[in-house]
Amino acid sequence: MAPIPMPARGAHTTPKFDSTKPGELRRYFDDDEFLLAQAAITTTLEKKKACSRYLSVADQELVEGLDEFSDATKTYEEFKKAALAHYAGNDEDHLHTLKDWDAHLRVGSTARVGIHSEAELATFYRTFVHMGKFLIAKKRLSETEQSHVFLRALQPASLQAAVKQCLQIIRPNIHADDPYELKDLYEAAKSALAGAPSTFLSTTDSLVKPEPAPAAMNSELKEMLMSLTKLVTVLGHQIQTNQRNAAQPKSMRPVITKNYLLVVCGL
Repeated sequence: MAPIPMPARGAHTTPKFDSTKPGELRRYFDDDEFLLAQAAITTTLEKKKACSRYLSVADQELVEGLDEFSDATKTYEEFKKAALAHYAGNDEDHLHTLKDWDAHLRVGSTARVGIHSEAELATFYRTFVHMGKFLIAKKRLSETEQSHVFLRALQPASLQAAVKQCLQIIRPNIHADDPYELKDLYEAAKSALAGAPSTFLSTTDSLVKPEPAPAAMNSELKEMLMSLTKLVTVLGHQIQTNQRNAAQPKSMRPVITKNYLLVVCGL
């Protein structure tokens, strides 16, 4: 197969890199190396030049100013490593950190409002697994820790409880202190969400907050309570009066009519 020439700068087939997304520089190098292989370019100098050619002016000046670019004794891999070191998110030994992982668990919406659908679960799970596998490979995290953390991350508490119940049924031989496999936790969470999604509302979300009563209604209620208080006072006085005058002749007893009560109470 005949070599395919490298595309000209500005062609739609050239590798793309946006310095506002520094973590994508590794992909840029991968795309460039694919074209280098097709073009059968193997010399160190030509490979370095090809990798800088499609960058923006500022980025091109930066990488070509590196000692690893101009020094003929430096390999292409040394040049590539030096270039990547100038852009955050490209350190292959620290692409993900425990701090990043903890931030994903604590700062994201999952920690604040919980998981209420399979779509939200899948979104959380993808990043959790991706970062977790990297940290486990670097021996900065254990599979046991990953399992326990994922179960604790399933919020609200009702979802976590449902997942535990499901696992007790499908994995009855797993001791409570032993970790479940991550895939089993994920499947149990999916089943719980699919089975009864309405039960996983957080306490604060599930409570319907009463709307405040209009000001006019509060005023009417206050007036009614004042009138009732007056009515109770009047009735109390009537009872006392009836007791004092019980021995008096009927013609001398005061008469409290319904209309009198209404006037006193302001009704």
